[in-house]
Amino acid sequence: MCIDRAVEFVQQKKERETSFMGHSKRLKQAYQLIAPTGKLTEDDVNQANFYFVIRSIIFKQTIGNTLDTETMNKHVQRMVEDAIQCSGVEIVEELGEGEDIFSDEFIKKIKEAKMPISKFNALVKLLKQAIKEFGKINKLKAIEYSEKLQQTIDKYNNRDNLVFVSETVADFVESLSEELIKHYYELAKDRDIYKEKGFESPLEGAIYDILIRVRDEHQFDFDEQNCIPLAKEIKSLIDDKSQYTDYISREDTKNQLSMDLVRLLRKNGYPPKWNNEIFAKIIAQVDNQKRNGF
Repeated sequence: MCIDRAVEFVQQKKERETSFMGHSKRLKQAYQLIAPTGKLTEDDVNQANFYFVIRSIIFKQTIGNTLDTETMNKHVQRMVEDAIQCSGVEIVEELGEGEDIFSDEFIKKIKEAKMPISKFNALVKLLKQAIKEFGKINKLKAIEYSEKLQQTIDKYNNRDNLVFVSETVADFVESLSEELIKHYYELAKDRDIYKEKGFESPLEGAIYDILIRVRDEHQFDFDEQNCIPLAKEIKSLIDDKSQYTDYISREDTKNQLSMDLVRLLRKNGYPPKWNNEIFAKIIAQVDNQKRNGF
């Protein structure tokens, strides 16, 4: 509990966290130089390792995926593991293959994490992972969610500008965690919304999204209902493995798909007045899907 609270305390202010990580890094360098001489007392070793534990947990939560345990003995490593299990970060590290991170049970696991800052860090990691996976299918929407996530992270990083006691810091971070969970639910809904439109796959839904977005950005008339069959046709075209098998490796295959896509769009009158910028956005989505194996 002492370690848990120390981790929370250090991260209450961005300036404090930055300062601590810098000082503890220099402490580690000094420790590595002096330890072999035998001049450190047992108290010196214990105190240094206490700071290394805190540094390692913060590093694991916010930066890396592995613990910095070079100078820790087995007892200290066990302390780190116990502290992380109290914080909820193990939810990220032990995510089972195929486990649905959008399920109610999984969100419940996150909400039950005990330490607010540790929970926030865990949510950031998980949402980044979810956005990355979603981006393989729907690049456009993934960018939107990345921007939302960054806005929440910016609020967290600017917490030093707020004047409040530690209890209020916890409440503030909890509110940001709720914001992230809200993004989770929105992302889950967008991930499955293609079913409501009658699409057979999320890829058709992703193409539909970009057709609608491009239409609205460029303010031309094209009935929403016409976007549904057009999205299906585009999906069918890019799925033609016999023609575009080597899309990634061959430029002539890319050019062939581009020309076929132009013909398909023009046949459907999308957009009413041809615009190369519009075509570039659509081909970028197609390219994204091809590169991710869809």
